[in-house]
Amino acid sequence: MDKVLRNITNILKHIFPDPIMADGKKIITHPYFPMLVLLVVNIYLGASTVANYGESWDEANNKVYGQQSIGAYAWWGDREIELDDYLGPTDQRFRGPAYPMLATLFVSFMQALNPNWLAIDLWHFASFLLFQVGVFFFYILCLRYVKGWAAFGATLLFATQPLLWGHAFINSKDIPLMVFFLGSIALGLKMVDGFVATDKPIPQVERSEGSANRGNLFSSIRQDWRRANSLQRNSLILLGGILLLILLLSNWLWNLIIGIITESYSAPLNSFLGTLFSSVAKNAANVPLENYLNRGTMLFERVETFGIMLSLALTMLLLYSIFRNTLATVWQRIGSLWPQGLSKWLYLVIASVLLGLAVSTRVGAGLAAVLIALHFLIKGKIRVILPLMAYAALSMFVAYITWPYLWPDPIGNFITSLAVSSDFAWTGSVLFQGIRYPSYDLPLSYLPTLLSLQFTEPIVILFGIGVIVGSFKALRQDGRRGELLTILAWFFLPFLLVLILSPVMYDNFRHWLFIVPPIFIFAGFALDNLFERIRPRMAKLIVLIVLLLPGLYWGVNLHPYQYVYFNNFVGGVNGAFRQFELDYWVTSYREATLYLNEEAPLNSQVIVDGPRRIFNTYARGDLQRDWFRINQLEETTDPVYVIITSRRDYDILHFPDAEVVYSVIRDGAVLSVVKQIQ
Repeated sequence: MDKVLRNITNILKHIFPDPIMADGKKIITHPYFPMLVLLVVNIYLGASTVANYGESWDEANNKVYGQQSIGAYAWWGDREIELDDYLGPTDQRFRGPAYPMLATLFVSFMQALNPNWLAIDLWHFASFLLFQVGVFFFYILCLRYVKGWAAFGATLLFATQPLLWGHAFINSKDIPLMVFFLGSIALGLKMVDGFVATDKPIPQVERSEGSANRGNLFSSIRQDWRRANSLQRNSLILLGGILLLILLLSNWLWNLIIGIITESYSAPLNSFLGTLFSSVAKNAANVPLENYLNRGTMLFERVETFGIMLSLALTMLLLYSIFRNTLATVWQRIGSLWPQGLSKWLYLVIASVLLGLAVSTRVGAGLAAVLIALHFLIKGKIRVILPLMAYAALSMFVAYITWPYLWPDPIGNFITSLAVSSDFAWTGSVLFQGIRYPSYDLPLSYLPTLLSLQFTEPIVILFGIGVIVGSFKALRQDGRRGELLTILAWFFLPFLLVLILSPVMYDNFRHWLFIVPPIFIFAGFALDNLFERIRPRMAKLIVLIVLLLPGLYWGVNLHPYQYVYFNNFVGGVNGAFRQFELDYWVTSYREATLYLNEEAPLNSQVIVDGPRRIFNTYARGDLQRDWFRINQLEETTDPVYVIITSRRDYDILHFPDAEVVYSVIRDGAVLSVVKQIQ
């Protein structure tokens, strides 16, 4: 074993010589390196599990809104087009379509690469990727207030919360608002720094050996290639070839797997393929071929994703190790072209775009503009009026061009959207602490209670400590009082408005996810205070792992319904069952449908109580859909399956005497059931 390890070490030294290893140490110790690792791990986990998340109740309308909004741009070239036909279904027009359009473009691009990918899975993955961008914004913001360990710890707690992880896939409304709002604050504060701080010279990139060659770029590439040893060159060619083969042969391999499954499914039982297939698929006689094809496709996509990510990572490392000098030269040239002062204007542009996208997601995101503008004026006084005006103008322009409803009458329609959003007419009832309340007449304790129950216990405790620590910081640190007050106002201003105005709320507090990041920043204050008293790194790591354990444990156990999470202050999800809203978007209908795909006889009749389109997305082709409501069903002697949600206790109230043949359960809480009616 020792000999094998020595050989591996020698090979790595040839591929990554000492200068590269020194650069590697610099990279590993960089403040952003832990974030890079976290994001890579999260994206891999997301890509591997995205197919497990069911379509949510509202997603169909959101997808239509994105498609119609993109079609609305034809209005600029042909004013005869009826713009009203492109403003989205129902009342969607009063909320901007910025994210639905971006997600629609992403799905179209990905399906052009691989038509076999399911559109709803790509839609979910787009939302999840955007959430990872929000995680990065959060880390940037945390580093302003606390040291590295506390910033990364708070970011880990934020990124692994079951509630947020679950919403990251299925919530294409409130997660985008939270991310755009978070980015507006994080980069808005950096923009303010640039305009109120004394100008400093831009640091120059250190020249590496060989970077003095500022001649022809191709000459530099050629020299680096010749300087590389044969093992480096051969490894790069091999990895590049593997990556190219994976991409080129993807469809061929997929067709091969589909062919093998199809051949095995229809093979005689006494044949080799038939015997092998029957040993794996015990219920093949009652399950259509389509099910096994879907399973094979899912497994293939997961293996393919892992292969591509691993090959890309190794290829990039090899490219850096071989062309290190060329990259240093290119970077230095870019730095020499970077004009003095451009950075602050670049931050202004990016912050303005994010703010515009936030407003074009929910009009109430204008609060971010108010917070940044106040901070701008406090820090820079009257001399920042010009950049502040540029910030406001560019933000409004981005909101305007990404929101077709504003085009005919920007000011009037914006005011209408603001009025509709502030007085939203949703008249349903909300389950809270076992009692049903009208959505417009909720108790004052509604939001505070849910905030204390839907995050892990460490966060609730750290938040309470962090508010005290953060308030003292704001009082003590005159130079940073403004931005600390910005974070306090970000959370407490909307929170107090909810208590005072009692707006319509439902689906727990998903509409207010944009005020959640400050909770974790306050937790970061508490962590920073704690880590100042704990010196050994190993001790800090142990503390962090202990704090993360509840979120990681329930993230795994509730998968893929993490968004129904409640902590142990109410007895977990089991304690919250029939006391609070759980699977209000009935994403569990996917699992119920997959059960019928496996067990229902061919051409079975299925009735869906609620959003039938979720069933349609996942159901096998032969299952017969009945389009009438459950309470209109007449007596029948034919076997009929019914999918029913536990929301509003429908699983108990509808067909109480029918046999429950399958239940979607997490932590003892029933999310939906499949009943069979004779």
